[in-house]
Amino acid sequence: SELPLLDLNYGIGDRLQLKYEVPYLRLTEDGAPSESGLGNSVFGVKWRFYDAGEKGLSVSVYPQVEFNTPGANSDDKGLVESGSAFVLPFQFEREVGPVTLIWQVGREFRSGGDAWFYGISAGHKFTEKMEVAVELAGGGSARLDRTSLTVNLGFAIDLSERTSVLFSLGRELHNHDEPRATLVGYLGVQWRL
Repeated sequence: SELPLLDLNYGIGDRLQLKYEVPYLRLTEDGAPSESGLGNSVFGVKWRFYDAGEKGLSVSVYPQVEFNTPGANSDDKGLVESGSAFVLPFQFEREVGPVTLIWQVGREFRSGGDAWFYGISAGHKFTEKMEVAVELAGGGSARLDRTSLTVNLGFAIDLSERTSVLFSLGRELHNHDEPRATLVGYLGVQWRL
């Protein structure tokens, strides 16, 4: 589990966003004592370099650097991989009628082996305070010979002008690397300062 996951974002103008993220990890495996500690830190910059307006296509790139959090020793505990990674996703967004479509494709460059990731989501704002989205998200090895695919149903509910609750439930449809997760969940609170 990743609880809590601290994800800080700061917008600069209309097209740039800075991000820092670090989770607190807990791992429990059958027959072994549980381990916990800070996960890897991630720093990134999202740049929306193409924007055709509210109803048009938007394209962004979101380079991120992931590294072992100093002093955490989580790699020694087997919670994270040792070393660093460079992640390079491209995101495409477009409104089609009442639905917002978002596509993402990217590559993770890691000393232990590169990987691809990809996804598509369709969201609809049912009320001023509630949006619902369905997502297919996957990943795979550099040669795409080992892949995973997850389906999620998510909700974003505005509690106030500055606070939202985000949650989703899903399951892995397949996973060639490890046992398939029968339940994937996410619960978050977003504060806009």
